[in-house]
Amino acid sequence: PVLNDAPQLQWWRAHRETPAAVHVDTGMHRLGFDYRSFSASIFEGFNVGLVLSHLACADDPPHPMNERQVARFESIRSLFPDAVGSLANSAGALSGMASGMTRAGIALYGGNPFVTRPNPMATVAVLESRVIALRTVAAGEPIGYAATYTTAQETRVAVLGVGYADGFPRGATRDARVAYGASRLPVVGRVSMDLLHVDASTVGREIALGDWVEIFGHTIGIDEAAAWSGTISYELLTRLGGRVARCYTGS
Repeated sequence: PVLNDAPQLQWWRAHRETPAAVHVDTGMHRLGFDYRSFSASIFEGFNVGLVLSHLACADDPPHPMNERQVARFESIRSLFPDAVGSLANSAGALSGMASGMTRAGIALYGGNPFVTRPNPMATVAVLESRVIALRTVAAGEPIGYAATYTTAQETRVAVLGVGYADGFPRGATRDARVAYGASRLPVVGRVSMDLLHVDASTVGREIALGDWVEIFGHTIGIDEAAAWSGTISYELLTRLGGRVARCYTGS
């Protein structure tokens, strides 16, 4: 278990010979024993196998908070010489802030761990959906709920079998795109629960029923897709519902 405060420490007292992790709050003020009042004496008799904390600003390496948290963590970690330390997330590890065990997160899925640097990761997570309908819509016709989008000209519309119930954000802006091969197709109209309209005019008759269309992946990065909905790649990944089939490839 990860022990975060004095009450949890007391609950674990009956099992104190079993290894436990001690979480230290080094400045994020979310969970953990406060570094300002930390005392190693309260852990006497406990088997502390891991000491950990969490970086608040690792995605912005020059931020002064990083240096402060690293110093606070190392000071407390030194009180437990036999325990493993764990501080760095994806961005922390890639910025040289690793301390013992690294807890990689978004990097495992190919998302950008940084807000101030280009993405150093290769694409890992790919979300695709199939074309389930093709329609030719005349100029001046509304598309989707609330008629928020009107065609300016005759438009080839592909309907995809994905919607906000699957994790595609309903709040996606008009900048949102999906990819058919190397072509980026605009999302048009409101995102429905189970369906998505895209303007497939640029690929014309090439696109066919049953074809796969990329929501994010190799052509449209997951961070770019998330930005169109005013969110981050972490949220986009955790939105993916149980209806989305997972397929694991490679070793």
